[in-house]
Amino acid sequence: MPELLPHADHMTAPMPLAVAVRHCFPHGGVTKNTLLAACRSGSLAYAVIGNRFMVTEADIKQWCDTCRI
Repeated sequence: MPELLPHADHMTAPMPLAVAVRHCFPHGGVTKNTLLAACRSGSLAYAVIGNRFMVTEADIKQWCDTCRI
């Protein structure tokens, strides 16, 4: 996994979707396309930085919390 910014809080440091999948879902079950679809549907908060969709660990946690039944 690439190093995050040295002074950034790991919950709020933006990361590309592919990195988010590896970091937040190490055992599988979620793909980059899953996150991209969630971003496009509006259920997952994201930022576009340099034409790349970026999410934070906090965004992923909030998205997972809203998916719970």
